[in-house]
Amino acid sequence: MESTRPILNQLNLVARDFDATLTFYRRLGVPLSDAGASPEGIRHAELRFESGLVLELDDQRLAALYNAGWRRAVR
Repeated sequence: MESTRPILNQLNLVARDFDATLTFYRRLGVPLSDAGASPEGIRHAELRFESGLVLELDDQRLAALYNAGWRRAVR
């Protein structure tokens, strides 16, 4: 049986202070896209690297939609 090695293809960070976190990564030279807030106030930014890795930045409201642990923390 051939062993399969995991491949990192997505890194998702949840930010308490979305604007400060976005500014930090941009100062490091990471050109994260940001479409602004949705009507519900949800924020998301991302960058797809040539290697295929996707770096995503979410605010706590978005994280609460897909992660039960964040739903408890955001209340």
